[in-house]
Amino acid sequence: MVHEIFGVNDYIERICRSLADLGYYAIAPELYFRQGDPTKFDDHREIMRQIVSKIPDQRVMADLDAAGDHAVASGMGDAARVGLTGFCWGGRIAWL
Repeated sequence: MVHEIFGVNDYIERICRSLADLGYYAIAPELYFRQGDPTKFDDHREIMRQIVSKIPDQRVMADLDAAGDHAVASGMGDAARVGLTGFCWGGRIAWL
């Protein structure tokens, strides 16, 4: 699960739990951890300026690859059946 610009919040965690309840191994890596905490900002434009704009797509893809590798290495994930979805900013990442 790729989070929206607000990071891994309660909503994203609930979606992952719902997917897990359906039998999926669902994870939502915090892709902003190097840049900062989006909950520290009151305005979404400031999140875009201070955090999102500073994260290259290549780094996000590498972090997602690492999350997939972790899922497989844990024995809980199946490399042949990986799926990805996202909301808002995460939707763009999913398309990439």
